[in-house]
Amino acid sequence: MKIAFFFAFLFVSKISFAQFGSPQIIDSTLNQFVRNILTADINNDGLKDIITTNFHNEINWYKNNGVNFIKMTPINTTLGTPYHLDTRDINLDGQIDILVTNSSINSISINLLLNNSNGTSWTEVTIDDSIDAAAVKSYFVDIENDGDYDIISCHDLEVATYENLGNGNFGPRKKVASNNEFYNMAVKDFNGDGFTDFAVHSAHGFQLYINNHFGVFNLTKTISQDIDIFINSCDFDNDGDFDLQFPTQGSSSDLTTLKNDGLGNFSSFQSSYFYVGHVQNAPYFTTKLNADNFIDVVYAPIVANGLYYKINDGTGNLINPALIDSNFIYRAVYADDLDNDGDNDIIWGAFTKSNMSNLLGWTKNNNTPASVPQIEKVESLIFPNPTNSVINIITNCLGCKFSVSNVMGKQLIESESKLINISTLSDGIYYILITSKNGQKQTIKWVKE
Repeated sequence: MKIAFFFAFLFVSKISFAQFGSPQIIDSTLNQFVRNILTADINNDGLKDIITTNFHNEINWYKNNGVNFIKMTPINTTLGTPYHLDTRDINLDGQIDILVTNSSINSISINLLLNNSNGTSWTEVTIDDSIDAAAVKSYFVDIENDGDYDIISCHDLEVATYENLGNGNFGPRKKVASNNEFYNMAVKDFNGDGFTDFAVHSAHGFQLYINNHFGVFNLTKTISQDIDIFINSCDFDNDGDFDLQFPTQGSSSDLTTLKNDGLGNFSSFQSSYFYVGHVQNAPYFTTKLNADNFIDVVYAPIVANGLYYKINDGTGNLINPALIDSNFIYRAVYADDLDNDGDNDIIWGAFTKSNMSNLLGWTKNNNTPASVPQIEKVESLIFPNPTNSVINIITNCLGCKFSVSNVMGKQLIESESKLINISTLSDGIYYILITSKNGQKQTIKWVKE
């Protein structure tokens, strides 16, 4: 069986090289290995730049000039262990900022790095430096759908939120889950109500918390009694809801995919070999690699030391492991469209086999995207909020429909205009549902006063 498995890799490796180019090294001068990789347009030139964290002390970015990547002045060198990153223009100045989960033994904190001038200077803001135990991951999330992005953060002893007060300022820590140990977190709208929920690996098992629309999260179910730290979530079967992945019980190599019925109920869908290790930041990334609009996977199995991918068969099953490259020992992977050709390239951190030197690089995806309709993510704001006369909806959605309802869910107003007169409504809390032509939805809470 092992021989057959080996020859299968040899066979598909020839196929994969037709799709992927040779690995291109971006940085071979690193003193420490790459822990995390992220992409964002740091300097507002229309090209995705690369952001990395190294094992200790350093957050770097590499400017994409359309031909190659240039290492810029480090974003930060003072945070002890920048364990996880997220990005967004949080102070609405038109520049991408960075949220850092710093989990150094001597300094556990949540920090914000504000981009002042297209990545040439940054201001470090401490959100919270009094966390009692390790911090794992933090995300920008519009928790109450009020049009701004708050923070949700997974700590060893709690899950906490920080309310957005505007201009890059955040309120104090608010515990939304505690009396447990929390090892990793996935943040998505799991029950399809337009509000962001979260799933966690904890000492009490794999659990789902649902947002009650007012910033309170209720533990609704324990999905599995298994205790682990790897978690992933995406829409594998392309049915509009978010599925979950976690390690298969009793297996050191397989990941189980749980299918979401759209209401936050999960059933076993597939168990598939990856062997990426049961760690919080595994060398595993879900993304679209071909033109069929289904989520595929790029990953680096610990036992093989190469870079591989699996395609989605169009029903959610991940099949046909294919070798992309075996020149290096890969330990961090990410994917995004770096050359603006419509497909997702692969960014990676690796070691050389000869002397274990640290590398950062990328591999071009040569896939020619077909004319496949891309799902538009609706992103909108309401201005002003609160208001007493007219809602002004600022959105990226063309041809959207808008529906205003009260807290009981009763629909009060339907409109196709971004300006909605709400002067006849009573004072109180309301919701507006924004629906795109292809069915993507966003719900925002607003206040009439």
